[in-house]
Amino acid sequence: MSRGQAAMEYLMTYGWALLAIVIVIALLLFLNPFGTGESCVAEPGFDCGNPLPYLKSNGELEVTLRNGQATAINVTGYNCTVEAKANSFTSYSPSLVINTGGQAKLTGQCPGVSPGQLFQGYLHVRYHYVNEPGTTQQRVIPLKVRVKASQ
Repeated sequence: MSRGQAAMEYLMTYGWALLAIVIVIALLLFLNPFGTGESCVAEPGFDCGNPLPYLKSNGELEVTLRNGQATAINVTGYNCTVEAKANSFTSYSPSLVINTGGQAKLTGQCPGVSPGQLFQGYLHVRYHYVNEPGTTQQRVIPLKVRVKASQ
């Protein structure tokens, strides 16, 4: 056997092995078999990850929001969407007050969710501070949610 043929066989053997490793890594990154299906990320001053969000098969999303702000907030509405920005809100009636260090369970309807489907989007929560004069200064907390709908 010539030296060129031995070198070519060596390169081909390791080339196929390297290709197989790259394919396996790509599949693991795509399928994410070890990661959790549910997550919720809020902006600083708020927390929504414990307990994890829950999405019912009818599209109703349940998230527990913790208020880490220095003052109480009054939640007045929500919008569940895949978009990073919300234009219209569904009102909470009556509005929901979350004291400093307190928590409350928020529910919102997410349209177009099928049983077993993975939802990656936002629950936009509209609120204002309780101690603000008037309620014209509305703020929005975008809760980035990843959850699989129950079946």
